[in-house]
Amino acid sequence: MAEPPPGEYPETGEQPESEEPAELFPPGPLATVEIVPPSAHVPLLSARRFRARPRGADGREIRECVDFLWACSSDNSQIEGAGPHATFRAGEELETLTVWVVATQGERHTSAEATVEVVEERLEPASQAGIPQPEFVNEPTGNWRSRFRDGQWQVNAGHRDYLIASESSRRKLRYLTALLAKEIVLHSFPHPQHGAVLERMVEVLTITDRRLER
Repeated sequence: MAEPPPGEYPETGEQPESEEPAELFPPGPLATVEIVPPSAHVPLLSARRFRARPRGADGREIRECVDFLWACSSDNSQIEGAGPHATFRAGEELETLTVWVVATQGERHTSAEATVEVVEERLEPASQAGIPQPEFVNEPTGNWRSRFRDGQWQVNAGHRDYLIASESSRRKLRYLTALLAKEIVLHSFPHPQHGAVLERMVEVLTITDRRLER
């Protein structure tokens, strides 16, 4: 059996299954189904993979002739299923919701559910993805919004724009995204005049974002 490509199982925590000898009697009929993982924390606007595992009454997993229907209890997030695998995509709202799967084999039906919490951020995967975790510095008298110092991305938590953005989690996330984009542009295209223009852009975005939410 060929080994699956790297990264095939990182989100469910499953490991590649070793080859087993052929079974005399195939598993079934369908008795239960479970969702792996049974619970998860997913950052805003991120995705997470789930898997349904149908089993017979003897506990053996059924790998063929089972249909699946996926759903979730949210108007902001969604889940898309393709057979036993599904991808959950978090929306822009912090929430706790339920993911369901219904497994069908002939006239037999069974279902399972998992709990998903959409959270503001997840630190470890962000750092692995190459996105720096900001260090918040409370400097109300400072005119700077963000900066890189000694390789660390710093955000001025005392700046007026940060205080405005922190009034809602979605606005804060967009503000931090704008600051990171500013730093990336300044690093990629260093020019004395760019800094002032980008700072002005962040200021306009912060004011506009606040007014649009009203």
